[in-house]
Amino acid sequence: MLYAIILGVKKKINLIENSIFEESVGILKKLISINTVNPPGNEIALKSIIKDALKNIGASLEILESKKGRANFIGTIGNGSPSISFFPHLDTVPAGDGWKTDPFVPVVKEGKLYGRGSVDCKGNFTSSWAAIKSFLNKHNKFKGTIYLLGCADEEMDSELGAEFLLSKGFKCDYTIVPDGGYIDKIIIGEKGALRLKVKSTGVQTHGATPDRGINAVENLIRFLYKIIDMPIGDITFHKSFTGITRSVNTIKGGHARNLVPAYAEAEIDMRIPYGADVKVITKRINKHKEEIEGKFRGKFKLETIIIQPNLTSANSPLVRAFLSSAKDFGVKMRVGTMGGNTDAKLLSHAGVDTLVHSPDDGSHSAHNANEYVDLKNLRLAASLYCSTLEKILL
Repeated sequence: MLYAIILGVKKKINLIENSIFEESVGILKKLISINTVNPPGNEIALKSIIKDALKNIGASLEILESKKGRANFIGTIGNGSPSISFFPHLDTVPAGDGWKTDPFVPVVKEGKLYGRGSVDCKGNFTSSWAAIKSFLNKHNKFKGTIYLLGCADEEMDSELGAEFLLSKGFKCDYTIVPDGGYIDKIIIGEKGALRLKVKSTGVQTHGATPDRGINAVENLIRFLYKIIDMPIGDITFHKSFTGITRSVNTIKGGHARNLVPAYAEAEIDMRIPYGADVKVITKRINKHKEEIEGKFRGKFKLETIIIQPNLTSANSPLVRAFLSSAKDFGVKMRVGTMGGNTDAKLLSHAGVDTLVHSPDDGSHSAHNANEYVDLKNLRLAASLYCSTLEKILL
């Protein structure tokens, strides 16, 4: 028993055991020390560490490689229903510039562990591991199945990771994806996306006689302004989400300043909240396309990728169990949604109740130089996960 100040709330609490937490930090240091930057990922390089960690908690291990070296690790304990999984990933983004220490040499300073992957997402594997070990130490009998995964390729759209695992039949009732949100906020829904590539074609001619050609760049600019100014405020969506966003993120075209270009292209990213009618949006986009083509003679080809949003009910047994655990620990846990993507989206679309959580203290150090995880938060996260397991499986 110990006292702690958690997010401004003073309460007597039972955190996971010191010995288990220190053991999990040791595992984290080993994981950070092995470079799994994606690309190429090479998550299989972590095999011995993951194998030992899972053996330590009595889990069976299955390794599924989508491609050589792109390993997905699945640890399984128990059998039957209900089933709950922890779904962190083991690939990281590149280190980048601006580090004060070697990004692949873990350093602890003032209660924070620095290193690439410390909070996104190798630290989350170890907090999940610590939660499971603590749970098993206290409860040698329980109903259902616990899965601890270490997935590949999340930083590059999950084709070789979560998507591959689902195609191979992985399924469970509930999943905690420890890869987003904050220590005091869970995410139960993520916006979808409309990714639009616009290809503008015209007729090339000399810059001195532009009237003899059709300027693909100018037509593209006209179209982009239409999209930027397109009314969307009347499109309704679920109250848990913020509104539709849009941004023009790439644009290219032309060969020389004295040559009217015959081709240009741009890419637009729109984030779509749950409940919004994508058909209304695409209909308006196509109307603007036809207007520009009719008035300025050029042609457009639109290539669209639509990613559907997801939302887990706030009354899900998983969400209620997690919020109850947070209350037990004196944490004022917020519930929200976000515009980004995690593996939760794929799992949710496959019929799994999901929630997303992270030990992030709000510093947003993931993907940045000098990425770190606050060890107090890592221990608290593990304690919350352990308590949630008790509420689901006992």
